[in-house]
Amino acid sequence: MVMELSLIKKLSGYISDKFDNNKSMELNIVFIEKDEIRQLNKKFRNKDNPTDVLSFSYRDDYIKSNSQKGLKL
Repeated sequence: MVMELSLIKKLSGYISDKFDNNKSMELNIVFIEKDEIRQLNKKFRNKDNPTDVLSFSYRDDYIKSNSQKGLKL
């Protein structure tokens, strides 16, 4: 399935607007092939099939990294 560039821009703009109140947040959107998302789904969720969406939170990594640097969060 091929998405039109205008639809991708509209969708990413909509999602980005939801995060405007918190400038410390980051959003990454990655489009990958069916086989690659199947492999990621298997690796991180133990489900050997493709899925529409995978999401990952880096909050715990961010807190752990900054705590090790002596920063209070």
